[in-house]
Amino acid sequence: MKIGISLALALVSVTGIARAGELPAHLNPPAPFPRVLAQAPTIEVIAPGVTSAEYDLVTEAGPLVAYVVAVAPNRTDVSVQSVLSADALTSNGET
Repeated sequence: MKIGISLALALVSVTGIARAGELPAHLNPPAPFPRVLAQAPTIEVIAPGVTSAEYDLVTEAGPLVAYVVAVAPNRTDVSVQSVLSADALTSNGET
């Protein structure tokens, strides 16, 4: 059983990344996070200044999946906004 966790820009600052919008190739979080035994990251540039990552981790506590989106805040052509699907929190298209 995998557990999904949504992380935000906090991960970018915690890992000490020099440039905004970049994500680390591998995660090595400090304690008290369980020690990472293996990982299979998938990192993709969605658009200029926007990067998405899925980190499939095997930790001492079990499997874990972290989803991260990093946005370069200095880009004037990128904005973060909230959106409701069909003006609702759920939509008919969800599975």
